[in-house]
Amino acid sequence: MFENSKRAGTLLLDGATGTNLYLRGLPQGVCVEQWIAEHPDAIKDLQRGFATAGSDAVYAPTFGANRIKLSHFGLENQVEVLNKALVKLSKEAAPNCYIGGDMSPTGTFIEPFGDKTLDEVVAAYQEQAKALDEAGVDFFIIETMMSLSEARAAVLGCREFGKPVFVTITVDENGKTLTGASLDNVVVVMQELGVTACGINCSCPPAKLKEHMLHAMKFAKIPLIIKPNAGMPDLNQAGHYDMSPEMMAADMKEFVECGVSIIGGCCGNTEAHIAALRKMLDHVEIMPVCVNMNQDILLADESTLYHLTPGNITFSDEIVCDDDLLDHLMDAMDDEVDCALVRVNTEEEAHIFMTEASQVHLPICVVSENEAALERALYLYAGRLMVKTNCNTNCAKYGAVKYEE
Repeated sequence: MFENSKRAGTLLLDGATGTNLYLRGLPQGVCVEQWIAEHPDAIKDLQRGFATAGSDAVYAPTFGANRIKLSHFGLENQVEVLNKALVKLSKEAAPNCYIGGDMSPTGTFIEPFGDKTLDEVVAAYQEQAKALDEAGVDFFIIETMMSLSEARAAVLGCREFGKPVFVTITVDENGKTLTGASLDNVVVVMQELGVTACGINCSCPPAKLKEHMLHAMKFAKIPLIIKPNAGMPDLNQAGHYDMSPEMMAADMKEFVECGVSIIGGCCGNTEAHIAALRKMLDHVEIMPVCVNMNQDILLADESTLYHLTPGNITFSDEIVCDDDLLDHLMDAMDDEVDCALVRVNTEEEAHIFMTEASQVHLPICVVSENEAALERALYLYAGRLMVKTNCNTNCAKYGAVKYEE
């Protein structure tokens, strides 16, 4: 897919945008995307440096150029103009690199934990993805995501454009996002949605992420991405981090040797860090990625990955999807069943299902003979469901697994 990378089997991304632009005059508190558009030489100088250092791909500086984020600066109607202008700058700076259309969190939460509907957030990402697609990006990169639900919304917003989609989350030292998601359950949900690659960016120094990356490999059927910070911020020098290029390359070598094939650097990573990563990649032995042989049925919610053994699943009694659904699901948890069986008959019930089911940690199988209701339930649920149905609904479209008796 990325045949022109300088080392077969790997893809070297770029370094930090934000911290490097601060060193080039980016002030605090402004709309970063607008500032870049008004100071094009700063981003072109930076990305030209990444390309010269050996990056196979650079991210267009469109991180916050979605309608919701831009509305904080009164620029919500500038989505198309800004995205196209910023992609053009990256193309001019790095003509021999792949260009990623960068997309970030909107800064909101999706219901039932926030005031935005899934439809609204998907529409915001879809609008940005359309502008990026028309600008000619080679792939979409959905990065620094803090929740599975919003990462999923971004993927749904991108999927109609037919380009590769990368997704990276940001985690704490325990490997959890702000909403409690781990790389394991994000990888499972994302790969079943058809994402090209998935991993972690920003977060922590490389060494603190290795355990989480290795664990996720047990379930991954797609390439994994690691794009960590260059250590910790240097409190004496704004924009600087405490890992030298050589230290960064040494730590990142361990990921490549374990089979991580897409690497780069986030906060604090300069052109020198990318050059060190390029040198490391040119001399390291790249290990083949083991094909995931896990035979379990893997279901997931926002924060948990569930393993079910085919042919040996204990279901709850069928649960009616009404205003008491949460109580029924709590009862199913007390009964220690393997999977809750929930009937969804209408689109209104699908909304109830999303609202209540998101508040419990239990693998769920949806039962329905109503195609519209089933599709709506699959669309709204932030995770991976099992489905029992005679409908012709394309369950794989939303990453669900169809239960076979």
